[in-house]
Amino acid sequence: MSSTAKAWSAYPYLIPTSISELIITFFVILSTYGLYKLFSLILAEINSPLRDLPDPPSKSFLYGNFKEVWEEVSLANSVY
Repeated sequence: MSSTAKAWSAYPYLIPTSISELIITFFVILSTYGLYKLFSLILAEINSPLRDLPDPPSKSFLYGNFKEVWEEVSLANSVY
């Protein structure tokens, strides 16, 4: 018996015994990785230094500065 087989034989509960256990294990690993990536993205947004930059005063609660930006873009496009 090889050393790898001896190592796995010491922990028989770690080896999936059926296809359904293998699928569940794969799903759990995949979901754990997905949650890790999601939380790392959220933490990156929360800890971003760009959050501390001041923004211009907003004219509208609903639209913010979207109308002013849209007007400037349309003026810039009409010049070209």
